[in-house]
Amino acid sequence: MFAGVAAVTSQLTSSTRGASGLAAAVLGVAFLTSGIGNVAGRPDASGLRVDSAWPAWLSPIGWGQQMRPYGGDHWWPLSLAVVLFVACVGAAALLATRRDFGHGMLPQRRGHAQAGPVLRSPLGLAWRLQRGALLGWAAGMLGFGLVMGGLAGQVRDATTGTARDWYTRMGGSQQILDAYRSSVLQMAAMAAAIYVVQVLLRMRTEEDDGPLEPILATAVSLVVGFFG
Repeated sequence: MFAGVAAVTSQLTSSTRGASGLAAAVLGVAFLTSGIGNVAGRPDASGLRVDSAWPAWLSPIGWGQQMRPYGGDHWWPLSLAVVLFVACVGAAALLATRRDFGHGMLPQRRGHAQAGPVLRSPLGLAWRLQRGALLGWAAGMLGFGLVMGGLAGQVRDATTGTARDWYTRMGGSQQILDAYRSSVLQMAAMAAAIYVVQVLLRMRTEEDDGPLEPILATAVSLVVGFFG
């Protein structure tokens, strides 16, 4: 499904970074929508299953979860994924015939004739180049925290009865809520590490393609030059 989304975003922008950013935004919205649907759902009497609310059906991630391969074994949500993939590929093919060569469908904004006072400093330049990714990841982490924090209440309700016994038999400890919080922290740490890797790859690209060399020719340090 998201391969189809990537096919569309690659036709909308003229750079791989822009296409990746749009695709990541779609992924974040899909994850957040699915999380809202699960948080708003109701657990059954056993505490082992949650009947998701309607927002989960607006997300491709929610479709995969509703298949329930180890529970209801519902195959038909897979058809929604196939429809979305075919629609995205068709849309990407149509956009490819309409856009100019080397450009995306979304026009690039023309820059100002002169840089502002903040942009004239190395740190200001670094903030200008990194603010999009930083703000995007910050918003994504905020949504992640809200969704996972909302699920903590349902996990707390599942610490007694059948759910606890089942979790213990599967090899988990009786401290289900603590284990859940530990897993959330691990996922948050991985997300932060991904952002750091993204920044480092941007630094490598700036060095390989040449824009870094003119910056380092001025009176700036290597670290500031990398981020700028």
